[in-house]
Amino acid sequence: MFTDSFLCPLLEQCREAKAEAYKALTKAGYVNCFFWEQPIVSGNHDSFQKQSRLYWMRRIGHRIGGPSVAEAMIRGRGVSLILISIELILAYRPVASDNMDPAAFHLEASAFSLRQRAMVIHVKEVLVWYDYGALKKCVPEDRYIQAVWNKEPAGSKIESGQ
Repeated sequence: MFTDSFLCPLLEQCREAKAEAYKALTKAGYVNCFFWEQPIVSGNHDSFQKQSRLYWMRRIGHRIGGPSVAEAMIRGRGVSLILISIELILAYRPVASDNMDPAAFHLEASAFSLRQRAMVIHVKEVLVWYDYGALKKCVPEDRYIQAVWNKEPAGSKIESGQ
């Protein structure tokens, strides 16, 4: 059993690290409503199903018993793995590019390690708007584009996420 005298310093360190993360990510140009912090409680379903972790788990499943075990592990059937903790705060932002395709835009992401108290990952991606009804990429209405670029459409209020 953990005592308050044990937990209080840990909680304070965590609060301080999160404050540092938010400050560093904001200073780097990220908007805090696009920060991603995944609280994990031991035993919860891994809702933060990061693609690289799923790929790794699938490979483990193949080693254990082939495709059926791999699929069961990913679906959370039988014996599998769940994420019990993660010490990152992730942030995303769109970036201007020379891309001439109006259906696509560039995105940058950075991760701040709460343990290392530093930016540890920087990623660049290209996303495309996709109309699932028409099954093809599309140029969306202006309100979609405004939401990405953090421009407030008339008559709406963008929440801070805090």
